[in-house]
Amino acid sequence: MKRWWLLLGMVAVLGVGITLALRSPLGAIAQERLAAVSFTPQERTTLVSLESALSRLVETVQPTVVHIKVKKRLPQMRLPGEEEMRQFFRRFDIPDNELRRWFEFPFPRFVQGEGSGVIIRSDGYILTNDHVVSGADEVEVTFADGSKANGTVLRAPNVDIALVKVERRNLPTAVLGDSSTVKPGQIVFAFGSPFGLEKTVTMGIVSAIGRREVIRGADMPRFYPDLIQTDAAINGGNSGGPLVNTRGEVIGINTAIVSGFTGGNVGVGFAIPINRAKAVVRQLIEKGSYVRGYLGVGLEDLTPDMKEELKVERGALVTEVERGSPADKAGIQAGDVIVEMDGKPIENQVALRDMIAEKGPNAEARFKIVRGGRTLTVSATLGTH
Repeated sequence: MKRWWLLLGMVAVLGVGITLALRSPLGAIAQERLAAVSFTPQERTTLVSLESALSRLVETVQPTVVHIKVKKRLPQMRLPGEEEMRQFFRRFDIPDNELRRWFEFPFPRFVQGEGSGVIIRSDGYILTNDHVVSGADEVEVTFADGSKANGTVLRAPNVDIALVKVERRNLPTAVLGDSSTVKPGQIVFAFGSPFGLEKTVTMGIVSAIGRREVIRGADMPRFYPDLIQTDAAINGGNSGGPLVNTRGEVIGINTAIVSGFTGGNVGVGFAIPINRAKAVVRQLIEKGSYVRGYLGVGLEDLTPDMKEELKVERGALVTEVERGSPADKAGIQAGDVIVEMDGKPIENQVALRDMIAEKGPNAEARFKIVRGGRTLTVSATLGTH
């Protein structure tokens, strides 16, 4: 009986305490924290509409994004003195295969990696980074519905672009946008499988465009002349996944991050513009490889002062000409300003490099150049490098 009275007393004291707490200023603060934010009807409608639009965008793009797993065989390792050990045991008629069973060490035979990709053709072509599949002996693709397929690889290592081809039909495909219209401040979404977490999407903005970076990868350093920078979270495993605009169009391929000492995202990620990837993809599908056109010049962008001094509105300044190159044979000189290629205006040196690369080797190209105030037209047969 005493225990029951004690229990009832504790409940009563607790009830009084709760009542006092709710009547106190601290209790009022707690109640306010529990209250929902008060929006005007127009504000609430706007937020609901935004949420609905974002969800529909993700639901549309997500089925086109895949998770890529790769296996790379390691070269067989031999132990120091292994041959001497074999000869010693052969004296006792112990065969080599038995020796291997007794003294085998658990060296890994494969190294595994993973990344992301985006389906660009319904007949099984998947766009990704070359560094995701570089040197892979086995490639496994996991689709959004959970199904899997093995793939073969078409590579363009010098531009860090690759295609994975799977034997599938009627796959959902992403819409490829126009990265030339991308501007800082635009909202973007990064899709992929960071750390193997499939169907992940993060949101941010375009922080900058036209970034030039040399990024050291696991296999080799690579030069990227024209990257999109974003603060949308990109982490290990996101490489090869699409960077998407608010219309659901792919504007870039997530490629790299600046991670400092953390190894994770710090708000600085990079994507290869999709326009650069389009030309590569076309050659990979048609020819099975990618070979860039080569002119043999060093190029530099024009500053406002240079434009005024040289009396040109746009173009790319030739800083050097490689001896014996197509440019040298065509008579192009250091100090020339290339203002047109095949009748198309040249905005900057990146645009000119892209046009030369896409034109391909053995193609004839016409260049309008400005030299010492005179306008000249020269022709060059592009090579390969």
